[in-house]
Amino acid sequence: MLADTYTPVSIYLKLRDIYPDAILLESTDYKAADNSFSYLCFHPLAGIKLNKEILTLSKNRATTSVTQVNSPAQLFTLFDDFRLSFTEASGKNGMANGLFG
Repeated sequence: MLADTYTPVSIYLKLRDIYPDAILLESTDYKAADNSFSYLCFHPLAGIKLNKEILTLSKNRATTSVTQVNSPAQLFTLFDDFRLSFTEASGKNGMANGLFG
């Protein structure tokens, strides 16, 4: 089996059938080959969703908060509080446990 026949997109297409919340994130710096990454994410630990003016926060697939958002400033505050509720861990090249999406 040749490894170079697999691409991030082809792997994602196989994973999304198994993991409904799977996403593929790719950097778009097409000018440089270094520092280009693809992230296959398939089991989210937390999520944040804004639908109209209702903000829903979740951790470990359970809804933790539902809030009516009345202004952009309030949204940024709620997002920042959510972001800061996590502890940091460093990985290779200082990248691990980040917010993606």
